[in-house]
Amino acid sequence: MKISIPRQKVSNGAWIEGENNAHLLVAKPSEFYCVPYPQKYYNQPLKWESCKAFCEANEKNPIVDKQMHNKVRKCVCGKNVAYTLTTCNLCGKDLTNTPFSYTDNVFTSFIYGIKPFTISLRFQSKDILVFDDILALSAVHFNCIPTSYYIPDFRYLLKRPSDGLKIIQSMKQNCDNVFDEQFFNWFDFLFVN
Repeated sequence: MKISIPRQKVSNGAWIEGENNAHLLVAKPSEFYCVPYPQKYYNQPLKWESCKAFCEANEKNPIVDKQMHNKVRKCVCGKNVAYTLTTCNLCGKDLTNTPFSYTDNVFTSFIYGIKPFTISLRFQSKDILVFDDILALSAVHFNCIPTSYYIPDFRYLLKRPSDGLKIIQSMKQNCDNVFDEQFFNWFDFLFVN
């Protein structure tokens, strides 16, 4: 089904931008099967109303504020860009003189159970979260984040390579386990016509 509507009215679904229009692409549920996630993770209560409320409740811990916010450069086009970039990766504008600002960190929000950030949880332990990618591009597309360590970006794993490797191996093992336990039994759906 293809509907041409003004871009600003698109709130859900995928859209393809035109000059003045967008095309809302609506998938037929019967054509795209989803492997259900474990029942024990359905409707888990979120503990905090917002990142701000969580930070205020933990204001005596100086690390919390740092973990809860991403350092970014906000481009004039509206996109938040990694602070390490000097040009916008959406419009190409120069960001060299753009001051830094901060956005809420959705991954630490997942870890601490902060609204409105919800996920389709596949596995949870004290050290790891495995969840479906919100923009999944295939039948099996999930993300994994460590919860026992704050790792702002990949480079931090390289500061202590042997520890970094252990974290990556643990993440991979947990992803393999999720696939084996939750997807492999449903493998027939991957190869349907």
